[in-house]
Amino acid sequence: MRVELLNQAIKCFFLEKEEEGFTFLEFIVVVMVFGFIASLVIPQLKYALNKAKQKEAIVIVSSMIKAAQANYALYAELPENMGRLSKFADFQKCIANNVESDGDSACKGITPFAVEKNDVVFYSPSGNYKVEMTITTTEEEERLYQVKANPNGDLFATSGSAVVGCYNPINGIYRVKEYSGKSADRGVKPYITCGVDPEKGIWNGLNGNGNRNGNGNGNGNGNGNGNGNGLNGLNGLNGNGGNGNGLNGNGVNGNGVNGNGVNGNGNGGNGNGGNGYSNGGNGLNG
Repeated sequence: MRVELLNQAIKCFFLEKEEEGFTFLEFIVVVMVFGFIASLVIPQLKYALNKAKQKEAIVIVSSMIKAAQANYALYAELPENMGRLSKFADFQKCIANNVESDGDSACKGITPFAVEKNDVVFYSPSGNYKVEMTITTTEEEERLYQVKANPNGDLFATSGSAVVGCYNPINGIYRVKEYSGKSADRGVKPYITCGVDPEKGIWNGLNGNGNRNGNGNGNGNGNGNGNGNGLNGLNGLNGNGGNGNGLNGNGVNGNGVNGNGVNGNGNGGNGNGGNGYSNGGNGLNG
């Protein structure tokens, strides 16, 4: 309604000035009116374009979650790659050389290819999204299937809106989250969890990567003895301390005692404590 009134005002303005011409002030007013209209239309246009591109990611993530559910229902296990998911739905990708940096401009005019069996990362057919999947395991030994489709390309990577999803076969919870076009929601987003306390740690069970932490405490003893005998101003011999070995902890350094020779000084040896060690948890399926 507001735009229509502005259009009518502009038409009347132009009709009245058809034969008289414009002053500089009138020209400035017209430019300001057009600028105001543009400020209303352009943000809405960008929002509409962003949501239109996001539809592709929504379809991909939703299909992957549904395929993971079907795979678990048949085989009682989560899919570790796109080969398992391709049994239940068709997935395609863009294989252009510069797709990571150029996004959709690199994929224009290129025929999409079917995803490969071992793929866990691929680019959407348009090139606008980078799609990734993984399997994580919680501290309670619950395995989660997670998917994220983040905006891709030089400009769209920061202005586009991501879509992420997850599936927890233990409690049956699944979720697909569509980020909005607000400034705080735009850009790359991480995986999400389904029915898991975010304060509790998870470790990556795909490709054998573990983020669990193990602590080891122990005592290490090091003894160092040094004797020095000096004769007629000659320097005494250096004593060497023995190395102490700690178990699962940091050893304490032993200090050798300096020996004093006649007309010379002998240097005491230093003993080194042992270094403890602790092993982190190992990821599953690695």
